[in-house]
Amino acid sequence: MGRLGYLVLLCVLVAGALYVFWPAAEETRDPPLWRGEAPTRYRVVAGGTTQEVDDNKVVIDGIERPLDVNRHRMLWSFITSLTINERVAIVTPEDRLADYGINGDREVAGNGQRLRWGGSGNDFYVWDGHRLIPCGKDITDRLAALAVRLDRALLLDLSPIHGVNIDGVSLRLNAGGWRDPLHSERPDFNRRINRLYDLLEQLRLDDLGRRTAPLAPPLHQVRLSYQDLTEPEQLVRLWADGDGGLIQVDNLPVQRLSADALARWKTTLARFTGDYLFNLETEFGLRPLGEIRVHDQEGLRFRLEKHGLNDVAHGRSQWDVVWPGGREAASETAAALIAMTLDETAVRDPKRRQPGEMPPADARRLTFVFRVDQRTLEVAIDGDRIWSPTHVATAIAMPELLRRLVPDDMLDHALTLRGAERVVKIQRQWHRGDDAGRAEVVAVAAGSGTAEGVWRRTWPKDAGGGVSPLAIDRLARAFCTARSVAVRLPTAADRAVIADPAFELDIRFAQAQVRLSNDHTRLGDTTDQDLGFAFAPEGERWRAVEKESGISHLVDAELLDLLQAPLTDDLVLPLVPSQVMRIEFTGPGGRFALIQRADLWLAQPLDATGRAQGDPQPADAVEVRRFLRLVTALRAVRREAEAGAFPPDQLSGSVVFAYPSAGEANIRVTLNLGQPRDGQLPVLVDGAGLRSIVSGRQFLPLDQQAGLLPPLRQFLAAPATQVAP
Repeated sequence: MGRLGYLVLLCVLVAGALYVFWPAAEETRDPPLWRGEAPTRYRVVAGGTTQEVDDNKVVIDGIERPLDVNRHRMLWSFITSLTINERVAIVTPEDRLADYGINGDREVAGNGQRLRWGGSGNDFYVWDGHRLIPCGKDITDRLAALAVRLDRALLLDLSPIHGVNIDGVSLRLNAGGWRDPLHSERPDFNRRINRLYDLLEQLRLDDLGRRTAPLAPPLHQVRLSYQDLTEPEQLVRLWADGDGGLIQVDNLPVQRLSADALARWKTTLARFTGDYLFNLETEFGLRPLGEIRVHDQEGLRFRLEKHGLNDVAHGRSQWDVVWPGGREAASETAAALIAMTLDETAVRDPKRRQPGEMPPADARRLTFVFRVDQRTLEVAIDGDRIWSPTHVATAIAMPELLRRLVPDDMLDHALTLRGAERVVKIQRQWHRGDDAGRAEVVAVAAGSGTAEGVWRRTWPKDAGGGVSPLAIDRLARAFCTARSVAVRLPTAADRAVIADPAFELDIRFAQAQVRLSNDHTRLGDTTDQDLGFAFAPEGERWRAVEKESGISHLVDAELLDLLQAPLTDDLVLPLVPSQVMRIEFTGPGGRFALIQRADLWLAQPLDATGRAQGDPQPADAVEVRRFLRLVTALRAVRREAEAGAFPPDQLSGSVVFAYPSAGEANIRVTLNLGQPRDGQLPVLVDGAGLRSIVSGRQFLPLDQQAGLLPPLRQFLAAPATQVAP
C-alpha cells in the first residue's frame, strides 16, 4: 500500500473513533413543574381553607395543628413528579386566569413559586405563575384531594399519660396499674382506662366551624396529664345536644358526636364512679384460656374444656361442657360470657385480701386454667360476696349466671353442629292431630353418593308424586341452622316428651370429608351419624328433645312449620325465615329494603339504582315475620319448566332475599313476578349460591300478588304514643 493509501486509512480510523467516542447530545427532557426541593414553609389554599405550613406545624384557618408528615410527603411527591410540556404551555397573566376557570381558591405557594389549578368544561390546567399547562382532569382532582387538610386527623396526639381526672375522680399510673391514690383499697382501673383510651384515639378534628363551647355545664369532663412534665394538660368536655352530643378538646373547635358515640362515652365515663374486681378480657388476650372448672362443697359441678377445633363454617364451638355423667358441645361464647359477666359485675365496699384470708368452705370456686403455662386464676362466690385473687367485695346485683353456675347455661343453643350438606336421609313421624299415624322417609338414592345426589321418597312405598330437592334442602338448612330460645339438661318432663311426642324427626348425616386425620378431627364425624328429636308443643313454642342425650331445647313455632312442611315439588321459594338478613322490594310502589341488624329490622328507602335514600327507619318485626311466613308457604299450582326469564315489559316487580352461606358471599334468591295471565300470577326464581333451584316459571293464585309486593308503609313501625298524665 502506498503512502496515499495509508493516509486515507488513517483518516477513516480517526473518523470512526470520533463517531464512536464523541459524547452524544443529551435527550431533551420536559422541565419540572416545581423547581427545586419541596419547601418546609408554604401556603395551601384548598377545600375552602387556608393552611400555613411551617416545618412540623400547620395553621389552618387560625388553628395551630401538628403537620401530618405523610400527607405532606404525598402532596409534594405528586407535585415534584409533574413536568411541563413547553410545546403546549400558554403564557398567561394572573388577571386572565378566570377565563380558564382558575381562581385563588386552589393554590400552593412557597419558595417564591406558585401553583394554581382548575378548569372549565372539558379543559383543565395547572398554572406555574407564568404559564398555563393543559392537563387531564385526573391531575387537578388529585391536586385538590392531596391539598385538603394537611394537619393530623387525630384530635388528640396521645403521649404516654401519667394521670387522669374523670369528673373529680383522680387516678395515677404506678407499677400496679391505674389506681385511685386517695382510696388505696379500690381495685385497679386498667380496663376502664383502656376503654377510655379507645374513645380518645377515635376522636377526629373534622369540623373547623364551631369554635365556641356550649354555655351549659358539661355532662362529663376528663383532664389528662402526661409523663413528660413539659407537655401541658389537656381537657376533654362532653355535652348532650339534640339526638347526639358535642365534644371539645381544650379550645379546639367543638366536634359533633352521634347518638351511639355519645352513649359509649357516657357509659364509659360513668363506670369510673363504681368498682369492679376483674379485668379478665385483657388477661385472656395475653394468655389463651384452656379450661374453666367450677367446684362447690360437693365437688366438680362442671368444667368448660377447649378442644382446639374451630370449624366456623359449620358453627362448631371450640368448647365442650363436661359434668359428672355427661359431655356436650358448649356455646362458643360460654367461657367469654363467664369472664365478661365477672368483668361487668359492679361491687361495693372492696377490700384488699389479707394474707391467709380465704373464702368460706362452701363457696363456689371458678378456676381459670391458661393453656400455655397452666397457670391458674381462682374466683370464689358465696351469696353476694366475691373473692378475686387480690380483693373481696359485695356485688351490687349478682348476675343470675354467676348465681346459678350450672352446666345448663353453658350448652350450645344449636340443635346440631353438623352442616346441612351432610344430610342424606330424613324420617318424619306424626303422632297427633290430623296427620296422626303418618310417616314419611326420604333419602339420597343408593349409589348417588352424598347429599348432592338424587332424592327419593322411600316410605311409604305407594306414595304418589315426586319430592322437591328444594323442599328437602330447606328442611335440612332449617334444622341445621336452628338455634333454640332456651336449652337445659334433661328433666322428667323431657323424658315424657321422648316417650309421647307429637312429632318426631330423625336425620342421617353422611361422614364428614376429612382428608387427613389429626388432633382436631372428631372421630364421630368420620362415620355416618343418626340424630333424632322428639317434639311436643309447649305454650306458643315447642319443646325439642334429643332422643339419645335428652338435651332439651325450646324452639319457635316457625321452625316446626318448616320441619313439617310438605316435601312435594310445588315449593316456590327455598327460604328459611330465620336466616334472611335482607329483603329488597322493587315494584309499582317504588324500591325499598328491609335490613336486619342484631334483633331489629330497619326499613330503608332506595332510589332506582338501589342506593339508600335518607336514614333507615325502624320496621315492625311482626310484619316482617308475617311476610316471611307468607313467602315460605308459597306453593305453585302449575309449572312451565321450559319458560325463560320475563322480558322487561312482562315484569311487574321483584323481591330479593339475602342470607348467609357457608362461604364468604351471601346467598341471594330473587322472586321475579310477571304480569297476571289466565287468572294466575307467573313467577320465576333466580338463586345465586343455591345448590338447586326450580327451573322455568311457576304459577301462583292471583290473589297472592298484592301480598308479595306490599308498600313500604306496611312495614314501618308505629311511632310510640305518649299518654297524657
